[in-house]
Amino acid sequence: MSEPRPATAAPNRPNPASAPRASGGSPITILAVLGDAGSRAQVELAAADLGDRLLIARDVNEAIDLASAEDIHLAIVDVSVDGGTGLALVHHIPAVSPGARVVVAAHKNDIARGADAIAVGADALHVLPLTGDSVATTIGAARERVVESRERKALAVELGLERRRRELRDRVLRRSQRGEYADATRALVEGLVEQAAARGVALYYEVASVDGAPRHRRAAAAGSLLTLPHETTDLLDLGRSSSLFIWSLPFAGEDLGALVADEPADERVVTGIIELASLVLALSTRDARKAGIAVETYDQGRLHSPAYLHVLGPREIERARRHGRRLSLVTMSGTSLRAFAPALLATLRSSDVLVETHTDELVLLLPETGAFGAHACRKRLFARVLGDPRARPVPALRSTAAAPGLGLGVATFPHDGDDLSALLRVAKDRARADAHSAVHRLDLGAKTLAEVVDTLLAKPLTEAGTRSTYPLDLTLSSLASLVEHVCHESKRGGHATFLSTFHPGKGLGGVARSLMPSPSAEPARRNSNAGPPSRGRERRSRTTPRTVVELRDVQMLPGATDVLAIVIRAEHGVWVTCGRLERERFIGVHAADPLLADLVTDRLLLGQRPTGDDDVR
Repeated sequence: MSEPRPATAAPNRPNPASAPRASGGSPITILAVLGDAGSRAQVELAAADLGDRLLIARDVNEAIDLASAEDIHLAIVDVSVDGGTGLALVHHIPAVSPGARVVVAAHKNDIARGADAIAVGADALHVLPLTGDSVATTIGAARERVVESRERKALAVELGLERRRRELRDRVLRRSQRGEYADATRALVEGLVEQAAARGVALYYEVASVDGAPRHRRAAAAGSLLTLPHETTDLLDLGRSSSLFIWSLPFAGEDLGALVADEPADERVVTGIIELASLVLALSTRDARKAGIAVETYDQGRLHSPAYLHVLGPREIERARRHGRRLSLVTMSGTSLRAFAPALLATLRSSDVLVETHTDELVLLLPETGAFGAHACRKRLFARVLGDPRARPVPALRSTAAAPGLGLGVATFPHDGDDLSALLRVAKDRARADAHSAVHRLDLGAKTLAEVVDTLLAKPLTEAGTRSTYPLDLTLSSLASLVEHVCHESKRGGHATFLSTFHPGKGLGGVARSLMPSPSAEPARRNSNAGPPSRGRERRSRTTPRTVVELRDVQMLPGATDVLAIVIRAEHGVWVTCGRLERERFIGVHAADPLLADLVTDRLLLGQRPTGDDDVR
């Protein structure tokens, strides 16, 4: 079983994807009770042109008989037929054919009776003889009402289906949260039977036998499948012989087991619960499988195994893709990291997942978290490892940006990859790159801003790969062009921050202000003729780009009178430059180094906001 699929085909089962959609082309049934031959001809012509079914009654009794035998959508009634008894059809037709709309017609000398028909529930009144335009308008309005009614019914069915799925999920998850995994498994299969999703449901998980051949063992069953064997060596053969439907349950890149259903009434209910069934089955059978879910359990939470990451990771990535959200991974590499697990777990949210992938490597899965949120979490993790009880970096002269021997790498969906393996590869590469950072190699953690700048000028690290601090010797105009290019690149991800030192007449804050749009500006109005926006455009429109431009005056810091430093952060990366101003030139270094950016940011925040300068946010 390599993918979720039924073991047998469902005979004569309607395909939901091929069901006709309610549209303006859907035919309707029209009942005409008209004594005027010309008007009757107009209705016949309009109905034939639109492909609608037309029933013609000669008197009131025949009209009631036709309405009783057919589902009438629109009735056009001449109130003067049968000596004026046609007025009674305004009541009788909707009574015998629920949902029918009645439109009455009357001659000018009988208009009072038409008004009475409107008073007792008729939809509209037309003057005889009927014109082609009035008939076409009446039928068009009826067709629109039928379409709306069909769409409302289809939506009600879909909402009811989703409500039942949600109620079942809530019931199962509540038991799972209490640690009652076996009860959660039983609740899942019993709930599917209670909702009439199938006559019977069973969950099987795969176990290894003594000879190494795969076997499937029953975890829970309900309904008509209570008689299935507790163990089987060929689940697909069992499904074929019993005409059962089988969906495989993926777990850790392989099939954990299968969900079996007997005569599923609505396969959407069953397939919509596949992910939940995989997770619940994984939890309830963790002791029966070789690879457990939790490596170790603490009061603060669980340190999970790689198997759990490979189950939960793809599911969270797919959820982020479906809802247009962000998701991040943080990889930590270093020695004796498990000792820090309790402190790290105390820092995390309940939705975050900490995984030990190797002896000296931890991976943190952060759902609903973009690059900026992951970066803030990364700094808190550093602070935890350093022993800061508040788990937050404090602007001080001691290092809060790096810990000896510890590397942290951040990867964000979708900027850095669209699957778990790609995100893990990027995060691990960035964690390894931390070891080559100038912060470690030049021991910058305890230095002031001026000392950091002088050390970097004296010892640029041009051989450190992507984290190299390359030297710069530029005029201020050339530096402004370089900053302008970096600012343009930073806007690709939507959010960006710009932090710079403040020098009257020489600062580069104006460059950033001119490049980064203010979020207070109203978004461009959508062209009213462009049609309804697609779901993807609606999701993107809800994500408003936010930019922050902040300046700090550091001239009061020791030796920082002529220091110029800039840190630009974006969803997809970070850029930092720092140096000194000498005769209208900038002598310094620049790098794409998150650790150095953290360190320079902490030092810049020790400065003051310039008087009269407002940050642009």
